[in-house]
Amino acid sequence: MPKPGAKVEKNPGRPPGRAVKWEYIRRAPIYYLIKETVSYNIYEEVFLYTYSGCPMPLSAYRHDLEKLYAARIAHASTDPRQVLFCRSLRYLIEHAEDFDRCVPEDNPFYREFTGLLKKGFTSEEDCFSLFECMVILFRLRQCARGAQTSPLERDVLRHFEECGEWSPDDETLVSEWYWRRIPALAASRG
Repeated sequence: MPKPGAKVEKNPGRPPGRAVKWEYIRRAPIYYLIKETVSYNIYEEVFLYTYSGCPMPLSAYRHDLEKLYAARIAHASTDPRQVLFCRSLRYLIEHAEDFDRCVPEDNPFYREFTGLLKKGFTSEEDCFSLFECMVILFRLRQCARGAQTSPLERDVLRHFEECGEWSPDDETLVSEWYWRRIPALAASRG
């Protein structure tokens, strides 16, 4: 059984375009061979593992985060929101494993975030959606760790709370999660 990140032979005795499917099991980071063949994608000769219903941890999206970060830096302006967005992306890249431990992969904002990463950045609306998702990821991490936050996390959360775009009283899903659901989840876990 190959170890995570091991190089795997392309199409070992299978028809072109077909390969062994690998599944990532979150509770135990071990790859289990599934006895079926599926289409595959290869990045640097390593099988990417995807399985519907079994999302990957944020650290598995590091390459997509880096591509988005490079694209945003190339077109970044001096607008403080754009700078904060770019700094937040860089922070996610550097601390992805920490977020893996704090952010459940079945969270709707996590799924939207990773879906947008896979799709690629196409509009400013995507940037806005990604920022809302990042705020929720940062808030989940803040509640999981108690009040300990980095200066960047505090900047992101402060911007969300004070910029006027969102408020505790608005009826958006992001506000519902930020001000009510996440604190309630943290309180229920004790």
